[in-house]
Formats: sequence, C-alpha cells, structure tokens
Amino acid sequence: MNKTQTNKTQERKSGEEVRILLFVLAIAMILLLSGCANKEQLVKIEYQDVYVPIRCNAQMPNKPKFNADDLNSAKELLIYYKQTEELLKRCIDE
Repeated sequence: MNKTQTNKTQERKSGEEVRILLFVLAIAMILLLSGCANKEQLVKIEYQDVYVPIRCNAQMPNKPKFNADDLNSAKELLIYYKQTEELLKRCIDE
C-alpha cells in the first residue's frame, strides 16, 4: 500500500469512529431526555370519615384539688372523673 491509500483508510476509520461516537451520544441524549417526558398521573380516590362536632349541653362539675396527704381528696377526684365520664357518654349517645 502506498501513503495515499493508508491516509484514505485512516480517514475512513476516523470517520466511522466519529459516526459511532455521534450515534452513541445521540442515544445517550435520547435516554437522558426521556426522563423529563410527561408521565401519566394516576388519580387515586381515597375515602375518609369526616367527624362533625356536636354541641353537648352538659354542665361539668367543679374539679376538686388533689392533696397527697389526704385520701379523701383522692376519693373526691375519683368521683369527679366518674361523673365527667358519664356526662360525656350521654353526649355521645344523643
């Protein structure tokens, strides 16, 4: 082979390498930009219970003060909590 033929074959090889490189870059760009495409949004319907507050006309008793030295105050506090619970249960049942 002479020099002109070797130069031509080298030019063809480098031309082919450039085409392959451009093809690979084009595929890479297509793959990268396809991630930015619009995605179909899924509509999900979720049902939840909605609680509506109700008015309760119960009169709350006065809360007694607790004294650690007096057992009677603990008893009064127990009675208070029991009465309060009964009043609020009546509000729920209405």
